[in-house]
Amino acid sequence: MAQQTKLSLDKLPFELYFRILNQLELFDLFVSLTDVCDRMNRMNAVYRPYQSATCLSMNSGHFRRMSIDSISQRLRYDQKFTMLNITSLDLSDEILQLIIEGLFFNKTIEVLNLWGANIKNEGAKSIATLIMISRTIKELNLRRNYIGDDGVVHIAERLKNNRNLLTLNLSDNKFGDKGADALADALKENKTLKELELANNSIGNQGFQALAICLRFNESLTKLNLRGNQIKGTGILNFIGCLRTNKKLEILDLSGCHLGDAELETLARELNDNQSLTTLDLSSNHFSRSGFEKLANALKENKTLKTLNLASDLIDDESIKILVNCLRENNTLISLNVWGNCFSTPNPDLINLEQEKPSLQIKGVL
Repeated sequence: MAQQTKLSLDKLPFELYFRILNQLELFDLFVSLTDVCDRMNRMNAVYRPYQSATCLSMNSGHFRRMSIDSISQRLRYDQKFTMLNITSLDLSDEILQLIIEGLFFNKTIEVLNLWGANIKNEGAKSIATLIMISRTIKELNLRRNYIGDDGVVHIAERLKNNRNLLTLNLSDNKFGDKGADALADALKENKTLKELELANNSIGNQGFQALAICLRFNESLTKLNLRGNQIKGTGILNFIGCLRTNKKLEILDLSGCHLGDAELETLARELNDNQSLTTLDLSSNHFSRSGFEKLANALKENKTLKTLNLASDLIDDESIKILVNCLRENNTLISLNVWGNCFSTPNPDLINLEQEKPSLQIKGVL
């Protein structure tokens, strides 16, 4: 009777080993088959799907079949991946803490995506510690969690002295003025953050006032998203007024903020002098013809704005005529969105403007 030969993974021929890898997810290779032995590491290094991969994604199934301690350990020593996605999961505070501990020592992860991971106040404390310790993470996405005001305060405190993070997304996190105040204080000291996403929270008058003050002095932020924070009063007016002195902000999203004519008129005055904004989103607000006329006239003088979103702003035919006449004197705007308004379509004024200005792309003409 012939004796059977038993082979372990580390003794398999390359071709057979690669066939096995073809049946596995990248996650399994990362956690279970990395750093087993030098030979397997060499085979992994030349396995094309692994060789070219830079993003590691984890889902609930991964956590069910692999211990979180093993995952944390692999994150600690990994020197390959630059992006980590852990999204749409119900992460407990304990699991999140172990993941964060693994990232304390990681030297390659630059983008961390924790979108929809059910992170609350306690989890935010772990995130804050990571912001303090990590020297590599440049982009942090915490959108659609439940961080709240207290959690944002923890994060903001560590953000003050962070010198690596370039992008922070805190949209849809159920915080208001207290959290916005803390972020504004952090931005007075932070010198490196370039993009801040705060959409669909509950930032009110006080929060907008605090952001207005900090933007007068902040010299690093180039993008600010405040979409869906529905606010009226002096806070938003003062915030818009800061655009006169801020020289760095390039992209501003104020869509769905319940802006009216008073806010639009203030914004129009600032656009006359602003030299930095290139993209402005004012969609889903409520402007009358008189307010809109002031904005249109400001576009005659503005020399930097390239993209303007006016979708769903109740713009009528007469307002479109005013806009078209003003844009004939503007040579910088290259993208205009007027979709979903009240003017008749197809609109002859917009069609004529497209023909006159082939460099200007208009959405919502037909």
